[in-house]
Amino acid sequence: MSAFAADSRQLAKTAGLKDLRVPNLEQVDRRRAQLWGLSLLVAIVVPVAMVAAGFNLVSADLLDVFESRNVRLAMLAMLVTVLGYVAEREVTLRRLTAMLVEERVLTASLVNRVDEVNLLLRATQAMNSALDLKAVMSQIADSAHSLLNAGSVSILLVDPDDDEVLVVAATTGDAAVQIGMRQAIGDGLAGGAITRGDALLIDSGEGELPRNRRQTGDVLVAPMRIRGALVGVIRVDTGDVREPFSEFDLRGVSVFADAAAAAISNARAYEEQLGQVANLLEQDRAKNEFLTLVTHELRTPLTSMIGLMSTLARPGISLPPEKVAEFAEIARNQGWRLDRLIENLLETSRRNEGAVSISPEPTDVGQFIDKSVQGLKRALPSHPISFVKPEGLHYGVDTDALARILDNLLSNAAKYTPEGTPVEVSIDRTENGVRLQVADHGGGLNTGEFGDLFKKFSRGNDPFDRGGLGLGLFVVKALSEAHGGRVTVSETPGGGATFDVFLAAKVVQI
Repeated sequence: MSAFAADSRQLAKTAGLKDLRVPNLEQVDRRRAQLWGLSLLVAIVVPVAMVAAGFNLVSADLLDVFESRNVRLAMLAMLVTVLGYVAEREVTLRRLTAMLVEERVLTASLVNRVDEVNLLLRATQAMNSALDLKAVMSQIADSAHSLLNAGSVSILLVDPDDDEVLVVAATTGDAAVQIGMRQAIGDGLAGGAITRGDALLIDSGEGELPRNRRQTGDVLVAPMRIRGALVGVIRVDTGDVREPFSEFDLRGVSVFADAAAAAISNARAYEEQLGQVANLLEQDRAKNEFLTLVTHELRTPLTSMIGLMSTLARPGISLPPEKVAEFAEIARNQGWRLDRLIENLLETSRRNEGAVSISPEPTDVGQFIDKSVQGLKRALPSHPISFVKPEGLHYGVDTDALARILDNLLSNAAKYTPEGTPVEVSIDRTENGVRLQVADHGGGLNTGEFGDLFKKFSRGNDPFDRGGLGLGLFVVKALSEAHGGRVTVSETPGGGATFDVFLAAKVVQI
Protein backbone atom coordinates (compact mmCIF):
# COMPACT_ATOMS: atom_id res chain seq x y z
CA MET A 1 0.00 0.00 0.00
CA SER A 2 1.34 3.44 -0.99
CA ALA A 3 1.96 6.20 1.56
CA PHE A 4 -0.92 8.20 0.08
CA ALA A 5 -3.34 5.28 0.41
CA ALA A 6 -2.24 4.63 4.02
CA ASP A 7 -2.63 8.28 5.01
CA SER A 8 -6.00 8.65 3.32
CA ARG A 9 -7.20 5.40 4.94
CA GLN A 10 -6.14 6.60 8.40
CA LEU A 11 -7.86 9.96 7.91
CA ALA A 12 -11.00 8.20 6.68
CA LYS A 13 -11.11 6.08 9.83
CA THR A 14 -10.63 9.17 11.97
CA ALA A 15 -13.49 10.88 10.11
CA GLY A 16 -15.76 7.89 10.64
CA LEU A 17 -15.38 6.26 7.18
CA LYS A 18 -14.21 2.93 8.60
CA ASP A 19 -15.63 0.62 5.94
CA LEU A 20 -13.79 2.19 2.97
CA ARG A 21 -10.48 0.92 1.64
CA VAL A 22 -9.72 4.14 -0.25
CA PRO A 23 -12.24 6.98 0.10
CA ASN A 24 -13.20 9.32 -2.73
CA LEU A 25 -14.35 12.93 -2.77
CA GLU A 26 -18.04 12.03 -3.13
CA GLN A 27 -17.95 9.83 -0.01
CA VAL A 28 -16.12 12.51 1.94
CA ASP A 29 -18.70 15.11 0.90
CA ARG A 30 -21.56 12.83 2.07
CA ARG A 31 -19.84 12.35 5.45
CA ARG A 32 -19.42 16.09 5.83
CA ALA A 33 -23.09 16.59 5.02
CA GLN A 34 -24.03 14.03 7.69
CA LEU A 35 -21.94 15.73 10.34
CA TRP A 36 -23.24 19.20 9.54
CA GLY A 37 -26.79 17.81 9.52
CA LEU A 38 -26.19 16.37 13.00
CA SER A 39 -24.71 19.61 14.25
CA LEU A 40 -27.64 21.59 12.80
CA LEU A 41 -30.12 19.22 14.41
CA VAL A 42 -28.45 19.50 17.80
CA ALA A 43 -28.08 23.27 17.39
CA ILE A 44 -31.85 23.51 16.88
CA VAL A 45 -33.10 20.88 19.35
CA VAL A 46 -31.00 21.92 22.36
CA PRO A 47 -31.94 25.62 22.36
CA VAL A 48 -35.58 24.72 21.85
CA ALA A 49 -35.44 22.31 24.80
CA MET A 50 -33.73 24.94 26.97
CA VAL A 51 -36.37 27.53 26.12
CA ALA A 52 -39.11 25.06 26.84
CA ALA A 53 -37.64 24.26 30.25
CA GLY A 54 -37.34 27.96 31.06
CA PHE A 55 -40.98 28.68 30.26
CA ASN A 56 -42.36 25.62 32.09
CA LEU A 57 -43.31 23.97 28.81
CA VAL A 58 -42.02 20.68 30.15
CA SER A 59 -44.28 18.46 32.22
CA ALA A 60 -44.12 18.80 36.00
CA ASP A 61 -43.26 15.14 36.37
CA LEU A 62 -40.01 15.61 34.42
CA LEU A 63 -39.19 18.75 36.35
CA ASP A 64 -39.66 16.81 39.53
CA VAL A 65 -37.08 14.29 38.36
CA PHE A 66 -34.56 16.81 37.01
CA GLU A 67 -33.97 20.20 38.29
CA SER A 68 -34.46 22.88 35.67
CA ARG A 69 -30.94 24.26 36.09
CA ASN A 70 -29.31 20.86 35.76
CA VAL A 71 -31.30 20.12 32.62
CA ARG A 72 -30.13 23.32 30.93
CA LEU A 73 -26.50 22.63 31.86
CA ALA A 74 -26.73 19.08 30.52
CA MET A 75 -28.21 20.24 27.24
CA LEU A 76 -25.58 22.96 26.92
CA ALA A 77 -22.82 20.40 27.53
CA MET A 78 -24.31 18.10 24.91
CA LEU A 79 -24.42 20.98 22.39
CA VAL A 80 -20.78 21.84 23.01
CA THR A 81 -19.76 18.16 22.77
CA VAL A 82 -21.57 17.60 19.49
CA LEU A 83 -20.24 20.82 17.95
CA GLY A 84 -16.71 19.97 19.08
CA TYR A 85 -17.02 16.50 17.59
CA VAL A 86 -18.27 17.94 14.32
CA ALA A 87 -15.53 20.56 14.26
CA GLU A 88 -12.85 17.93 14.85
CA ARG A 89 -14.24 15.70 12.12
CA GLU A 90 -14.49 18.73 9.80
CA VAL A 91 -10.78 19.43 10.21
CA THR A 92 -9.98 15.80 9.41
CA LEU A 93 -12.32 15.78 6.43
CA ARG A 94 -10.80 18.99 5.10
CA ARG A 95 -7.36 17.41 5.22
CA LEU A 96 -8.71 14.33 3.52
CA THR A 97 -10.41 16.46 0.86
CA ALA A 98 -7.17 18.35 0.18
CA MET A 99 -5.32 15.06 -0.20
CA LEU A 100 -7.93 13.69 -2.55
CA VAL A 101 -7.97 16.87 -4.66
CA GLU A 102 -4.17 16.83 -4.88
CA GLU A 103 -4.32 13.16 -5.86
CA ARG A 104 -6.80 13.95 -8.63
CA VAL A 105 -4.62 16.80 -9.89
CA LEU A 106 -1.57 14.55 -9.92
CA THR A 107 -3.53 11.82 -11.66
CA ALA A 108 -4.75 14.25 -14.31
CA SER A 109 -1.20 15.53 -14.77
CA LEU A 110 0.07 11.97 -15.08
CA VAL A 111 -2.61 11.17 -17.64
CA ASN A 112 -1.58 14.24 -19.61
CA ARG A 113 2.04 13.17 -19.45
CA VAL A 114 1.11 9.67 -20.58
CA ASP A 115 -0.91 11.13 -23.45
CA GLU A 116 2.04 13.35 -24.33
CA VAL A 117 4.42 10.40 -24.29
CA ASN A 118 2.02 8.30 -26.39
CA LEU A 119 1.67 11.08 -28.95
CA LEU A 120 5.43 11.56 -29.10
CA LEU A 121 5.96 7.81 -29.34
CA ARG A 122 3.56 7.55 -32.27
CA ALA A 123 5.15 10.59 -33.90
CA THR A 124 8.64 9.11 -33.43
CA GLN A 125 7.53 5.78 -34.87
CA ALA A 126 6.04 7.59 -37.87
CA MET A 127 9.22 9.63 -38.41
CA ASN A 128 11.37 6.50 -38.30
CA SER A 129 9.06 4.50 -40.56
CA ALA A 130 10.96 5.83 -43.62
CA LEU A 131 14.65 6.32 -44.35
CA ASP A 132 14.41 8.49 -47.45
CA LEU A 133 15.30 12.02 -46.27
CA LYS A 134 12.56 13.72 -48.27
CA ALA A 135 9.94 11.30 -46.90
CA VAL A 136 11.29 11.73 -43.35
CA MET A 137 11.06 15.52 -43.60
CA SER A 138 7.47 15.30 -44.81
CA GLN A 139 6.62 12.88 -42.00
CA ILE A 140 8.18 15.18 -39.38
CA ALA A 141 6.10 18.13 -40.57
CA ASP A 142 2.88 16.04 -40.65
CA SER A 143 3.58 14.54 -37.21
CA ALA A 144 4.20 17.95 -35.62
CA HIS A 145 1.04 19.24 -37.27
CA SER A 146 -1.03 16.40 -35.79
CA LEU A 147 0.72 16.37 -32.42
CA LEU A 148 0.07 20.06 -31.73
CA ASN A 149 -3.09 20.51 -33.81
CA ALA A 150 -1.21 23.41 -35.41
CA GLY A 151 -2.11 25.77 -38.21
CA SER A 152 1.24 25.33 -39.97
CA VAL A 153 4.64 23.72 -39.52
CA SER A 154 7.92 24.47 -41.27
CA ILE A 155 11.22 22.59 -40.98
CA LEU A 156 14.50 24.39 -41.71
CA LEU A 157 17.76 22.45 -42.05
CA VAL A 158 21.35 23.63 -41.92
CA ASP A 159 22.70 23.75 -45.48
CA PRO A 160 25.30 20.92 -45.83
CA ASP A 161 27.39 23.19 -48.05
CA ASP A 162 27.14 26.31 -45.87
CA ASP A 163 26.65 25.93 -42.13
CA GLU A 164 25.73 29.62 -41.83
CA VAL A 165 22.51 29.17 -43.82
CA LEU A 166 19.16 27.50 -43.08
CA VAL A 167 17.10 26.02 -45.92
CA VAL A 168 13.35 25.28 -45.73
CA ALA A 169 13.13 21.50 -46.23
CA ALA A 170 9.45 20.76 -45.47
CA THR A 171 6.19 22.56 -44.72
CA THR A 172 2.60 21.68 -43.93
CA GLY A 173 -0.52 23.73 -43.40
CA ASP A 174 -0.66 27.42 -44.21
CA ALA A 175 3.08 28.06 -43.82
CA ALA A 176 4.42 31.49 -44.79
CA VAL A 177 7.58 30.00 -46.38
CA GLN A 178 8.24 27.73 -49.34
CA ILE A 179 10.55 24.74 -49.69
CA GLY A 180 13.98 25.82 -50.82
CA MET A 181 13.87 29.31 -49.29
CA ARG A 182 17.10 30.27 -47.53
CA GLN A 183 17.95 32.52 -44.59
CA ALA A 184 20.99 33.32 -42.50
CA ILE A 185 21.25 31.05 -39.50
CA GLY A 186 21.09 33.93 -37.03
CA ASP A 187 18.07 35.71 -38.52
CA GLY A 188 14.44 35.76 -37.36
CA LEU A 189 12.78 33.57 -34.77
CA ALA A 190 14.89 30.58 -35.78
CA GLY A 191 18.03 32.55 -35.05
CA GLY A 192 16.67 33.47 -31.62
CA ALA A 193 16.04 29.84 -30.72
CA ILE A 194 19.49 28.80 -31.96
CA THR A 195 21.21 31.62 -30.09
CA ARG A 196 19.47 30.75 -26.80
CA GLY A 197 19.90 27.04 -27.40
CA ASP A 198 16.35 26.36 -26.22
CA ALA A 199 12.78 26.28 -27.48
CA LEU A 200 10.86 29.55 -27.55
CA LEU A 201 7.19 30.28 -26.87
CA ILE A 202 6.40 33.45 -28.79
CA ASP A 203 3.47 35.84 -29.05
CA SER A 204 3.42 37.04 -32.63
CA GLY A 205 1.84 40.30 -31.54
CA GLU A 206 4.52 41.12 -28.97
CA GLY A 207 7.62 39.60 -30.49
CA GLU A 208 9.85 36.85 -29.22
CA LEU A 209 10.43 36.30 -25.52
CA PRO A 210 12.08 33.48 -23.59
CA ARG A 211 9.63 30.85 -22.44
CA ASN A 212 10.14 31.65 -18.77
CA ARG A 213 8.51 35.07 -19.29
CA ARG A 214 5.15 33.87 -20.61
CA GLN A 215 2.67 30.98 -20.39
CA THR A 216 1.04 31.20 -23.86
CA GLY A 217 2.02 32.19 -27.38
CA ASP A 218 1.15 31.91 -31.06
CA VAL A 219 4.47 30.42 -32.26
CA LEU A 220 6.74 27.61 -31.07
CA VAL A 221 10.33 27.51 -32.32
CA ALA A 222 12.73 24.74 -31.27
CA PRO A 223 16.29 23.94 -32.44
CA MET A 224 16.91 20.34 -33.52
CA ARG A 225 20.22 18.97 -32.27
CA ILE A 226 21.88 15.57 -32.33
CA ARG A 227 24.83 14.99 -30.01
CA GLY A 228 25.24 18.73 -29.62
CA ALA A 229 25.39 19.44 -33.37
CA LEU A 230 22.71 21.68 -34.84
CA VAL A 231 20.60 19.92 -37.48
CA GLY A 232 17.97 22.57 -38.05
CA VAL A 233 14.94 24.34 -36.57
CA ILE A 234 11.26 23.45 -36.34
CA ARG A 235 8.65 26.23 -36.28
CA VAL A 236 4.99 25.65 -35.38
CA ASP A 237 2.26 28.32 -35.71
CA THR A 238 -1.27 28.27 -34.27
CA GLY A 239 -2.79 29.96 -37.31
CA ASP A 240 -6.57 30.30 -36.99
CA VAL A 241 -7.26 26.71 -35.98
CA ARG A 242 -6.51 26.65 -32.26
CA GLU A 243 -5.94 28.59 -29.06
CA PRO A 244 -2.45 29.89 -28.20
CA PHE A 245 0.17 27.34 -27.28
CA SER A 246 0.92 26.61 -23.63
CA GLU A 247 3.94 25.54 -21.61
CA PHE A 248 2.68 21.97 -22.06
CA ASP A 249 2.96 22.39 -25.86
CA LEU A 250 6.41 23.92 -25.46
CA ARG A 251 7.67 20.91 -23.54
CA GLY A 252 6.16 18.63 -26.17
CA VAL A 253 7.80 20.38 -29.12
CA SER A 254 11.15 20.40 -27.30
CA VAL A 255 11.09 16.61 -26.94
CA PHE A 256 9.72 16.26 -30.47
CA ALA A 257 12.58 18.34 -31.89
CA ASP A 258 15.16 15.97 -30.37
CA ALA A 259 13.36 12.95 -31.86
CA ALA A 260 13.13 14.71 -35.24
CA ALA A 261 16.87 15.47 -35.19
CA ALA A 262 17.60 11.79 -34.59
CA ALA A 263 15.31 10.76 -37.46
CA ILE A 264 16.98 13.23 -39.83
CA SER A 265 20.43 12.02 -38.78
CA ASN A 266 19.41 8.40 -39.42
CA ALA A 267 18.01 9.27 -42.86
CA ARG A 268 21.18 11.13 -43.80
CA ALA A 269 23.34 8.25 -42.61
CA TYR A 270 21.20 5.86 -44.65
CA GLU A 271 21.54 8.03 -47.78
CA GLU A 272 25.29 8.26 -47.23
CA GLN A 273 25.52 4.48 -46.97
CA LEU A 274 23.44 4.10 -50.13
CA GLY A 275 25.82 6.48 -51.88
CA GLN A 276 28.82 4.50 -50.67
CA VAL A 277 27.25 1.24 -51.83
CA ALA A 278 26.43 2.76 -55.21
CA ASN A 279 29.97 4.09 -55.47
CA LEU A 280 31.43 0.69 -54.59
CA LEU A 281 29.19 -0.98 -57.16
CA GLU A 282 30.24 1.56 -59.78
CA GLN A 283 33.90 1.05 -58.91
CA ASP A 284 33.42 -2.70 -59.17
CA ARG A 285 31.72 -2.29 -62.56
CA ALA A 286 34.49 0.06 -63.75
CA LYS A 287 37.13 -2.37 -62.49
CA ASN A 288 35.58 -5.27 -64.39
CA GLU A 289 35.23 -3.14 -67.50
CA PHE A 290 38.82 -1.95 -67.17
CA LEU A 291 40.18 -5.47 -66.71
CA THR A 292 38.26 -6.60 -69.78
CA LEU A 293 39.63 -3.67 -71.75
CA VAL A 294 43.20 -4.15 -70.55
CA THR A 295 43.05 -7.86 -71.34
CA HIS A 296 41.84 -7.11 -74.86
CA GLU A 297 44.34 -4.31 -75.50
CA LEU A 298 47.30 -6.35 -74.23
CA ARG A 299 46.25 -9.51 -76.02
CA THR A 300 45.88 -7.83 -79.43
CA PRO A 301 49.55 -6.95 -80.00
CA LEU A 302 50.68 -10.16 -78.30
CA THR A 303 48.48 -12.24 -80.59
CA SER A 304 49.85 -10.43 -83.63
CA MET A 305 53.47 -10.88 -82.52
CA ILE A 306 53.01 -14.55 -81.61
CA GLY A 307 51.34 -15.21 -84.95
CA LEU A 308 54.17 -13.60 -86.88
CA MET A 309 56.87 -15.37 -84.91
CA SER A 310 55.05 -18.70 -85.27
CA THR A 311 55.00 -18.22 -89.03
CA LEU A 312 58.70 -17.42 -89.14
CA ALA A 313 59.52 -20.38 -86.89
CA ARG A 314 57.50 -22.90 -88.88
CA PRO A 315 59.81 -25.79 -90.04
CA GLY A 316 60.62 -25.84 -93.70
CA ILE A 317 59.16 -22.43 -94.49
CA SER A 318 61.10 -20.22 -96.86
CA LEU A 319 60.07 -16.56 -97.09
CA PRO A 320 61.52 -13.84 -99.29
CA PRO A 321 63.72 -11.33 -97.42
CA GLU A 322 61.24 -8.50 -98.03
CA LYS A 323 58.49 -10.58 -96.41
CA VAL A 324 60.64 -11.31 -93.38
CA ALA A 325 61.44 -7.59 -93.13
CA GLU A 326 57.70 -6.82 -93.31
CA PHE A 327 56.90 -9.32 -90.55
CA ALA A 328 59.69 -7.90 -88.40
CA GLU A 329 58.40 -4.36 -88.91
CA ILE A 330 54.89 -5.37 -87.88
CA ALA A 331 56.20 -7.24 -84.82
CA ARG A 332 58.32 -4.24 -83.79
CA ASN A 333 55.37 -1.85 -84.12
CA GLN A 334 53.18 -4.17 -82.06
CA GLY A 335 55.95 -4.39 -79.48
CA TRP A 336 56.08 -0.60 -79.27
CA ARG A 337 52.31 -0.55 -78.84
CA LEU A 338 52.53 -3.13 -76.08
CA ASP A 339 55.34 -1.21 -74.39
CA ARG A 340 53.30 2.03 -74.55
CA LEU A 341 50.28 0.36 -72.95
CA ILE A 342 52.37 -1.05 -70.11
CA GLU A 343 54.18 2.25 -69.53
CA ASN A 344 50.88 4.14 -69.38
CA LEU A 345 49.48 1.65 -66.87
CA LEU A 346 52.56 1.98 -64.69
CA GLU A 347 52.52 5.77 -64.90
CA THR A 348 48.82 5.84 -63.98
CA SER A 349 49.56 3.64 -60.96
CA ARG A 350 52.35 5.98 -59.88
CA ARG A 351 50.05 8.98 -60.26
CA ASN A 352 47.40 7.31 -58.09
CA GLU A 353 50.02 6.70 -55.42
CA GLY A 354 51.41 10.24 -55.71
CA ALA A 355 54.79 8.87 -56.79
CA VAL A 356 55.23 10.56 -60.20
CA SER A 357 58.69 12.13 -60.16
CA ILE A 358 61.18 13.49 -62.69
CA SER A 359 64.95 13.54 -62.93
CA PRO A 360 66.06 16.49 -65.09
CA GLU A 361 69.38 16.23 -66.88
CA PRO A 362 71.18 18.58 -69.30
CA THR A 363 69.72 17.92 -72.75
CA ASP A 364 69.83 19.33 -76.25
CA VAL A 365 66.04 19.27 -76.45
CA GLY A 366 65.89 19.90 -80.22
CA GLN A 367 68.23 17.02 -80.99
CA PHE A 368 66.43 14.69 -78.54
CA ILE A 369 63.01 15.42 -80.07
CA ASP A 370 64.42 14.93 -83.57
CA LYS A 371 65.73 11.46 -82.70
CA SER A 372 62.44 10.56 -80.98
CA VAL A 373 60.40 11.69 -83.98
CA GLN A 374 62.57 9.61 -86.36
CA GLY A 375 61.96 6.53 -84.21
CA LEU A 376 58.22 7.16 -84.01
CA LYS A 377 57.97 7.62 -87.77
CA ARG A 378 58.77 3.93 -88.09
CA ALA A 379 56.10 3.07 -85.47
CA LEU A 380 53.49 5.26 -87.23
CA PRO A 381 54.24 4.78 -90.92
CA SER A 382 50.72 5.71 -92.02
CA HIS A 383 51.05 9.34 -90.85
CA PRO A 384 53.74 11.71 -92.20
CA ILE A 385 55.35 13.46 -89.22
CA SER A 386 57.22 16.71 -89.78
CA PHE A 387 59.69 18.35 -87.43
CA VAL A 388 62.22 21.13 -87.95
CA LYS A 389 65.02 20.76 -85.44
CA PRO A 390 65.89 24.03 -83.69
CA GLU A 391 69.35 24.76 -82.41
CA GLY A 392 70.51 25.95 -79.03
CA LEU A 393 67.65 24.57 -76.86
CA HIS A 394 69.78 23.37 -73.97
CA TYR A 395 67.61 22.72 -70.93
CA GLY A 396 67.48 20.50 -67.90
CA VAL A 397 64.59 18.10 -68.64
CA ASP A 398 63.59 14.53 -67.86
CA THR A 399 64.16 12.89 -71.24
CA ASP A 400 62.18 9.78 -70.32
CA ALA A 401 59.12 11.89 -69.44
CA LEU A 402 59.56 14.00 -72.57
CA ALA A 403 59.79 10.87 -74.76
CA ARG A 404 56.59 9.40 -73.27
CA ILE A 405 54.75 12.71 -73.69
CA LEU A 406 55.73 12.86 -77.36
CA ASP A 407 54.93 9.17 -77.90
CA ASN A 408 51.42 9.51 -76.44
CA LEU A 409 50.63 12.73 -78.33
CA LEU A 410 51.72 11.29 -81.68
CA SER A 411 49.89 8.01 -81.02
CA ASN A 412 46.77 9.98 -80.13
CA ALA A 413 47.05 12.05 -83.34
CA ALA A 414 47.44 8.91 -85.45
CA LYS A 415 44.53 7.21 -83.69
CA TYR A 416 41.97 9.96 -84.34
CA THR A 417 42.97 11.02 -87.90
CA PRO A 418 42.72 9.20 -91.24
CA GLU A 419 45.77 7.48 -92.67
CA GLY A 420 47.96 9.88 -94.60
CA THR A 421 47.00 12.86 -92.40
CA PRO A 422 50.13 14.87 -91.56
CA VAL A 423 51.18 15.57 -88.00
CA GLU A 424 53.38 18.55 -87.18
CA VAL A 425 55.75 18.64 -84.21
CA SER A 426 57.53 21.75 -82.99
CA ILE A 427 59.42 22.86 -79.91
CA ASP A 428 60.51 26.29 -78.81
CA ARG A 429 61.58 28.15 -75.73
CA THR A 430 59.25 29.99 -73.32
CA GLU A 431 59.92 32.39 -70.48
CA ASN A 432 60.19 29.59 -67.92
CA GLY A 433 61.14 26.57 -70.04
CA VAL A 434 60.10 24.91 -73.29
CA ARG A 435 56.89 24.28 -75.19
CA LEU A 436 56.26 21.08 -77.16
CA GLN A 437 53.47 21.33 -79.73
CA VAL A 438 51.81 18.50 -81.66
CA ALA A 439 49.20 19.48 -84.26
CA ASP A 440 47.12 17.23 -86.45
CA HIS A 441 44.68 17.99 -89.26
CA GLY A 442 41.93 15.51 -88.59
CA GLY A 443 38.26 16.03 -87.82
CA GLY A 444 39.03 18.06 -84.71
CA LEU A 445 37.21 18.09 -81.39
CA ASN A 446 34.05 19.65 -80.05
CA THR A 447 34.80 22.46 -77.65
CA GLY A 448 32.71 20.71 -74.99
CA GLU A 449 35.04 17.69 -75.09
CA PHE A 450 38.17 19.63 -74.12
CA GLY A 451 37.56 19.33 -70.36
CA ASP A 452 37.21 15.52 -70.48
CA LEU A 453 40.19 14.72 -72.71
CA PHE A 454 42.72 14.45 -69.89
CA LYS A 455 40.57 12.36 -67.53
CA LYS A 456 41.56 8.81 -66.70
CA PHE A 457 40.10 6.21 -69.09
CA SER A 458 38.57 8.92 -71.26
CA ARG A 459 38.19 7.45 -74.73
CA GLY A 460 36.89 9.68 -77.46
CA ASN A 461 34.80 8.52 -80.37
CA ASP A 462 37.44 6.73 -82.41
CA PRO A 463 36.17 6.62 -86.00
CA PHE A 464 38.93 4.14 -86.91
CA ASP A 465 38.42 1.76 -83.95
CA ARG A 466 42.09 1.50 -83.06
CA GLY A 467 41.51 0.61 -79.43
CA GLY A 468 43.38 1.98 -76.44
CA LEU A 469 42.88 2.34 -72.69
CA GLY A 470 42.11 6.04 -72.61
CA LEU A 471 45.24 6.72 -70.56
CA GLY A 472 47.52 8.46 -73.05
CA LEU A 473 46.43 12.05 -72.49
CA PHE A 474 46.00 11.39 -68.76
CA VAL A 475 49.67 10.35 -68.63
CA VAL A 476 50.65 13.43 -70.68
CA LYS A 477 48.93 15.65 -68.14
CA ALA A 478 50.48 13.80 -65.17
CA LEU A 479 54.02 14.02 -66.58
CA SER A 480 53.58 17.67 -67.55
CA GLU A 481 52.42 18.61 -64.06
CA ALA A 482 55.23 16.56 -62.49
CA HIS A 483 57.58 18.64 -64.66
CA GLY A 484 56.10 21.84 -63.18
CA GLY A 485 54.11 22.53 -66.32
CA ARG A 486 50.73 21.97 -67.95
CA VAL A 487 49.07 20.79 -71.16
CA THR A 488 46.40 22.58 -73.18
CA VAL A 489 44.40 21.74 -76.29
CA SER A 490 42.97 23.99 -79.01
CA GLU A 491 41.63 23.74 -82.52
CA THR A 492 44.13 23.58 -85.37
CA PRO A 493 43.45 26.28 -87.98
CA GLY A 494 41.70 24.53 -90.83
CA GLY A 495 40.58 21.58 -88.69
CA GLY A 496 42.16 19.24 -86.22
CA ALA A 497 43.52 19.45 -82.68
CA THR A 498 46.68 21.09 -81.36
CA PHE A 499 48.21 20.04 -78.03
CA ASP A 500 50.67 22.38 -76.28
CA VAL A 501 52.81 20.97 -73.48
CA PHE A 502 54.62 23.53 -71.32
CA LEU A 503 57.51 22.19 -69.24
CA ALA A 504 59.28 24.22 -66.58
CA ALA A 505 63.01 23.88 -67.23
CA LYS A 506 66.23 25.79 -66.67
CA VAL A 507 68.77 26.72 -69.34
CA VAL A 508 71.94 24.63 -68.98
CA GLN A 509 75.38 24.45 -70.54
CA ILE A 510 76.25 21.33 -72.50
